[in-house]
Amino acid sequence: MEFNPDWWKGADKQGELTKQGHVVKNWKSRWFILKNNKLFYFKPTSSNTYDLEQPKGMIQLKDCSITKLNRAAGTKGYTLELVSSLDNKTFYISALSEYELDEWIKALKNGAAYEACSEPRRVTHKVHVKVDDRGSLVGLPPEFEKLLQGSGITLDEAQANPREVVHALDFQRGYQTNPELKGRPETPLTLEDLISHEDPTNIYSDFKKIGQGALEKYMSPLVNGQEIKWPSKKCR
Repeated sequence: MEFNPDWWKGADKQGELTKQGHVVKNWKSRWFILKNNKLFYFKPTSSNTYDLEQPKGMIQLKDCSITKLNRAAGTKGYTLELVSSLDNKTFYISALSEYELDEWIKALKNGAAYEACSEPRRVTHKVHVKVDDRGSLVGLPPEFEKLLQGSGITLDEAQANPREVVHALDFQRGYQTNPELKGRPETPLTLEDLISHEDPTNIYSDFKKIGQGALEKYMSPLVNGQEIKWPSKKCR
């Protein structure tokens, strides 16, 4: 089996332990790396270092049982028994101290329960939409059809850009189901909110006279020589 080094990148826990062989029941030092719900172990090289590019093996921790053994049972040092139901194997792993063994047992049990407490993943919808002979979109999920009906997207727009419509509906569905946004009250805007009260002379430098009052003249700002619309503002 080929292993990808990314599988154990950013290890949850790692260190040197002793493992009993399955065929020859001797004990050998191995470097163990725990990542999520998988435990990788590596054998030493001839120079007594560890080659961390390719592991000797991998233990799947999902639904496994981990038991701390009594030293009187004839095991080596401080030992745990790990029964992997997915691998259909029993592993015996030993540490140099009881504290180290307890720390590994705690980490391995967390790894065994990884899927139950991991972060939820965002589901990507693979939607294949096409336009049928009648000009209708075919292949939309039911929840997207409801969003389309109330989206304001015209049939011509949907027919011309089916992929973009699906992306827009998926974004809208994500917005509506986001717990941080769902139920947030909308603050209605008033005309006062939309009108800028800043003196236009602080923004524009070119103006055109559009009227004259008794005490003031009315000016309209120009941008590139073009008059733009601005809420009525008297400029001295």
